[in-house]
Amino acid sequence: MLLYKKDFTKTVATVLKEVADFDKRYHSSINNSYGDLAENTFKGLRRALPLTRNKMDWNKILNYKIGNELSQK
Repeated sequence: MLLYKKDFTKTVATVLKEVADFDKRYHSSINNSYGDLAENTFKGLRRALPLTRNKMDWNKILNYKIGNELSQK
């Protein structure tokens, strides 16, 4: 009976270690994936230029039609 308990405890310890190692690798992989999302995927979704194909100069927003509409409200 004592031998059985030692083998059982050793097996449980081994299984727990393997689960902890897998969990650590899994969470590391998830963190790397989120880093890639922030660096690559979201930047790819963002439009480089507005539909007018011109960069918007936010300092001169009142010169644009939308700026005029906003300043009247």
